[in-house]
Amino acid sequence: MSRFQFVADHQSTYSVKRLCQVLEIARSSFYKWLAAAPARAARLADDEALAARIRAVHDANRACGAPRITADLNYGASEGERVNHKRVARVMRERAIVGLRLRRRVRTTVPDPHAQLVPDLLERDFTATEPNTPGHTPVCVEPLRAVGGSSCTSQHGGKPFCCFAGVLVVARWLQHAQHGPGQVSVRTVFTRRLQIRPASFLR
Repeated sequence: MSRFQFVADHQSTYSVKRLCQVLEIARSSFYKWLAAAPARAARLADDEALAARIRAVHDANRACGAPRITADLNYGASEGERVNHKRVARVMRERAIVGLRLRRRVRTTVPDPHAQLVPDLLERDFTATEPNTPGHTPVCVEPLRAVGGSSCTSQHGGKPFCCFAGVLVVARWLQHAQHGPGQVSVRTVFTRRLQIRPASFLR
């Protein structure tokens, strides 16, 4: 419902001036909309008549869309009975009348099956030995040292592996316990207290 229609429905209860003030519309705009009501009703009736003609053509051939239906409606019609393709498309869209669309799916990206995949540096193993058993990922087995420890890295398969979650928890704890929230950055806690080089996600 438009605001103009709301004013028209309630003008017998409240004044038009008050309703227009509440809805933040101009009274001149409301009266102009009210004067154009017969023209809107006539246009709606014309659209309904055109929709009936469109359905007749569409029922005969459901593959037809707005361009072909417009051509069929204008074939042999007089100058006053010709319709525009945009109006036909609007009437069809408002009444959910659609034609058959045959579109080929275009695949723009074709991956190379022989291309090198991203290496799994953590060597994760999601193999389940029995049903309903989730796979496990190796985690850092070396516990965190004291707060003043130098590192939490361990050797997993010859590769340095950092327990990011544990280090971040300790850094946050140090940040709030010793300096208060917002007083010092986590980057400073990493570099000065834990003596760990911040990763790229902390920059």
